[in-house]
Amino acid sequence: MRIGATHAKAGSLNADGKKAFSANELHWFRKNSFNIGVTNCSSWDMPKIIGVLASCLDFISCYPDDMPKEDYEELYVMSMRCHFVMGAAKVSLARTEDRLDERLQKYLEVRHHVAAFDLELCKETVGRDEPTVLDLYRKLSILLVFDFEGAVALKSWDDLGNIVRKAKTCRDETTLKAMGDCLLRSETPSKVMFSIMRLIVNGISVLEKFDTQKLGKYLRCIFQVILPLDDTLALQLLEETSHIAREGSQVSFFRSQLVVSQ
Repeated sequence: MRIGATHAKAGSLNADGKKAFSANELHWFRKNSFNIGVTNCSSWDMPKIIGVLASCLDFISCYPDDMPKEDYEELYVMSMRCHFVMGAAKVSLARTEDRLDERLQKYLEVRHHVAAFDLELCKETVGRDEPTVLDLYRKLSILLVFDFEGAVALKSWDDLGNIVRKAKTCRDETTLKAMGDCLLRSETPSKVMFSIMRLIVNGISVLEKFDTQKLGKYLRCIFQVILPLDDTLALQLLEETSHIAREGSQVSFFRSQLVVSQ
């Protein structure tokens, strides 16, 4: 697959001066490389899976530009699914990589796949059914957690806010909590941690299935982490928590959760 993808992407010509691969041949190679990569996810090594799916993306990039919009829909969806699997594989490799430079490079590649997925998702489409849309947004919510993890590892502090804001559109409490957990385990500067955690908490609080008790416990954890770093920010968090509590008619609960032991 790799050799075929290289020739296809290079625009190689056959003896008649035509492109080496017709549209039907691209279709065959694209589908088979995708199916091989996905069906062997549980048995192959990560680099091998990544290589096969990279070939699939190369075949997709070789389709002509004058295709009807309807024909592009399948390519967009398959491209996003490739980026999803490759992003998940690379974040797994990054987490187990001991060499710092290699680990950071893997996280950089993860972020590339997330950006590519998001770009494809934003493209104008024709005939995308609702189950597919829901599936793609579920995948996006997972990828955004990986993107957040990568940004933290790369110390790209300015990117964190945009990632959280994009995650809010997925309306998934688990996604936001995973980002919060990642941040709390990191060595993020206190001011960055405070501002991003505030975004995350606000995002959780507006969800329809918002649970004030769970949020109270979560806020207590944040308060305990920030207090040793910056007591001014910790007090500001306490004030904002009281405001959230009043809005949720849970004043007594939040006070009990955020009491500092004397």
